[in-house]
Amino acid sequence: MKSLYALAALLALGLAGCKTEVSTTPAGTSTSTTVVKEKAPEPTPPPTPSTTETTKQTTITTPSGDTATKTTTTTETKK
Repeated sequence: MKSLYALAALLALGLAGCKTEVSTTPAGTSTSTTVVKEKAPEPTPPPTPSTTETTKQTTITTPSGDTATKTTTTTETKK
């Protein structure tokens, strides 16, 4: 039985802590509400891939005095 009184007291204190405000508009006046829609943010573009190109040139001289050149190009693309 005591638990019912405790529950009623807690409920009364909770309701007493609530604040209620009522506002009325006098007769003859009008009110209006303006709804402003937010503009959606611009989508961010996808990142552009990064490309790295490396060129390596090798020159070889043979014992007979002939020369040969070899060129190697490596391309690496990162997203």
